[in-house]
Amino acid sequence: MDKNTGIGLVLIAAIVIGFSIFTKPSQEELEKEQRYRDSIASIQTTQVIEDITTANDEVQASKQSAINDFFDVTQPVSNDSIGTSTDSRQVSTSRDTEQVVTLENNKIKIDFSTKGGQIKNVQLKGYKTFAGDSLYLTNSDGNFSLELMNKKGIRLNTDKAFFTPIQSSTDAQTLVMRLNYSDSQYIDFIYALAPDDYMLKFNLAVVGMENVLSIDGLENFTLKWQQMLRRQEKNEKNEQRYARIHYKTMDESFEELSEGSSENREVTSSTKWIGFKDQYFASVLIADNSFKNANLDSKMLESTEYLKDYTATITFRPDRDNSGALVSGFKYFLGPLD
Repeated sequence: MDKNTGIGLVLIAAIVIGFSIFTKPSQEELEKEQRYRDSIASIQTTQVIEDITTANDEVQASKQSAINDFFDVTQPVSNDSIGTSTDSRQVSTSRDTEQVVTLENNKIKIDFSTKGGQIKNVQLKGYKTFAGDSLYLTNSDGNFSLELMNKKGIRLNTDKAFFTPIQSSTDAQTLVMRLNYSDSQYIDFIYALAPDDYMLKFNLAVVGMENVLSIDGLENFTLKWQQMLRRQEKNEKNEQRYARIHYKTMDESFEELSEGSSENREVTSSTKWIGFKDQYFASVLIADNSFKNANLDSKMLESTEYLKDYTATITFRPDRDNSGALVSGFKYFLGPLD
């Protein structure tokens, strides 16, 4: 490298260093830039919160609209105004905010959600999983819905609606979950847990719907019951081998779906009960009268937490009580098979 080249490189380096020194932002300028970035971040955060709030409002408005469409009126749903007698108390609840209400005895604890008015958690007292944890038949991993159809063919699924819980001041073991459209139009899910028992009584009443439901809707109600079967035992493969959907027909025949593979089955004959079973425990829905037909679906799962995904879509015919309400009675057995 000759002398001129060396001098040129030194000059270039000096220019670069000088430029970086003279163009370096001052501390005041750095603080100003940081305030600007913080302001932008704050605006973005606020916008995200507003967007989420707007989206939630739109979802709730959509749900409200769906219920209004079903009843074909423009009056708002009155979930918060229900008629209560002097021997009842209304459990405080906020519309569109899930609340959990519990019934329990010395054998079982059942949590009910105001979202869908359905069972949320079922804990069997005195039992543990192989890992020593509390044993749950379901723990926020199932779903239950009554589907109704009006004269325009619009369907209402109760699992998307928020119910109001009512408990008797004289009977802590009974709970009414009410989807209230008006004082004369509502749906009641009525639960009663006996002491020292794994049996839960479940009645439903559809009130004031005779001019709302379609002809077929008055004759046929549909229940959709889904449950992720939880792993309870150490030997997962052995437990899965004993896990299956069972049902009993009205002619006293006991039937079951495959335990070793996924299966979907249309049951066209009337049934008395349908059960979701693992190796030692079961959830069974029993009709006071009968189920007309059902579609049963059992899916094998590759999971460390769940064995199978069970779904039963059940059609049944409701009765009419003396007031004209459409009513049906069931029982849940939720417990051990020993």
